[in-house]
Amino acid sequence: MKIEHCKKEIKDYYINCKEEEGFNKLLYAREERADLIRNLSEKYKKTIICIRANYPGLYKINEESIKIVSILLDEAKEAFKEYITYDLYNITYEGPIAILIIDKPSKEVKKRAVKIEELHPLGRLADIDVYDELGIGISREEVQIARRRCFLCENEAHSCVRSKAHSLEEIKHYINKIVEGYIKE
Repeated sequence: MKIEHCKKEIKDYYINCKEEEGFNKLLYAREERADLIRNLSEKYKKTIICIRANYPGLYKINEESIKIVSILLDEAKEAFKEYITYDLYNITYEGPIAILIIDKPSKEVKKRAVKIEELHPLGRLADIDVYDELGIGISREEVQIARRRCFLCENEAHSCVRSKAHSLEEIKHYINKIVEGYIKE
C-alpha cells in the first residue's frame, strides 16, 4: 500500500472514530510492533533498531512525524551501513515506524543510537530503541548513559510524560518549530 493512501486511510479513520476506538487502535499497533520485533529477533538473532517519532496525542500520522522518522532512518542507515541486514519502513496507527536489523553487538549499537538522539537536531524528537539478539530492549542505563531529558524543560523526560507537565499543544508547537527549522537549513 502506498504511503499516501495509508496516511489518508488512517486520517479518515481518526476523523470518524471515537477517542476510545483511536486509543484501542494505537494500543493494537504497539502490540503489533512488539510482535514484529519479537518475530524478527527469533528469525535473525541480531540487534534490532526501531525508530519512532515522539509525537503526542492519538493522531500520529503527520508530516512532522514522517519527516522525523525518515531523516533519522537515513542517519541510522549511514551510521550502520555496512552492518544492515534488513530494513523496514511502515506507517501504522502508531505513526511512522522504521526497523533495521544490524549485525553488530547491541550495546555498541545502543551507544551510537543515543549519539544520534542527542546530537542530531531532530534526535530528541524520536525514540531510537535498540533490542539485543534475544529481542530484549537495551536501556541507556545498561550502557552507562543518563536518562533522556525533556526537550521543553530539561527535567527527566519520563517524569514529564507521566505527570503531563506540558500540554499537547505546547509539545506539538515545539516539535513543529524544530522540524520546520531543520528543513529550512
